[in-house]
Amino acid sequence: MAGKRNWLMGCGIGCLVVVVLAVIGGVQLVRTGKQFAARFDEVGESQAELTRQYGRLRDYVPPADGRLSPERMETFLRVQTALADVGAELSAHGLALRRLEEGGGGGPRAIITGVKSLVGLGKSVAAYLDRRNEALLAAGMGFGEYSCIYAIAYHAWLEHELHPVFSVHDQEDMGPRIERLQGHFEAWLENQRAAAEAAGEDAAWLRTLDEEIRALGLAELRVPWRDGLPARTAASLEPYYEELEATYRSLGPLLCIGADQTGEGFDFQVQ
Repeated sequence: MAGKRNWLMGCGIGCLVVVVLAVIGGVQLVRTGKQFAARFDEVGESQAELTRQYGRLRDYVPPADGRLSPERMETFLRVQTALADVGAELSAHGLALRRLEEGGGGGPRAIITGVKSLVGLGKSVAAYLDRRNEALLAAGMGFGEYSCIYAIAYHAWLEHELHPVFSVHDQEDMGPRIERLQGHFEAWLENQRAAAEAAGEDAAWLRTLDEEIRALGLAELRVPWRDGLPARTAASLEPYYEELEATYRSLGPLLCIGADQTGEGFDFQVQ
């Protein structure tokens, strides 16, 4: 249960708790919270199975030569297609909450909108994570591979901006979240570099990986290859341009969420 509470606060939506208490009352909030907790327990089970089958998120090793195979790209897109409806709903709730906060509040209508966004966001997160994990298990793709392709395809190649949180008020958790995300990105590149050396890849490719690893180390939050993908990686993505654009949703706050077990159960902050 602690992980669920941490996740809600971590996404910044805790800033609306006072409003929720005033409008729908503490009893309703507790009832809604229990529903979220039960659904997240189910998500934890599927997440545990993903970790058992494919390892921790930071264990993922991108292709040594930087080329994403058609088979893995098609698998990724099958997962994204399975998430289309729940992803669109979740994205809409997150964007509504962000617009409300950026607008500086308002009258009773804005309060009602905030309550709906808060409750809807929580329900949609549980539905999305559950569908995502089940789709990955069905497709035969680990969460590390999925997250790495997601970051590279949508945020590096297609250049969609990465917002690590739904809420503009999430300053308390912003630092730790960025640090965890950056740690994932660096781990993937370091794993890839080791695999490339072991596979006997040419010196120029090894230097390219070294340079990107150094760039990641100098940045607070940098998606791998944000300044330009290697030609071989971009060529792997090119045939899927239209499908990738069509399946993109503004779900950066969920990138890498629920990836690793922490103690008992799962903490749905970015691990």
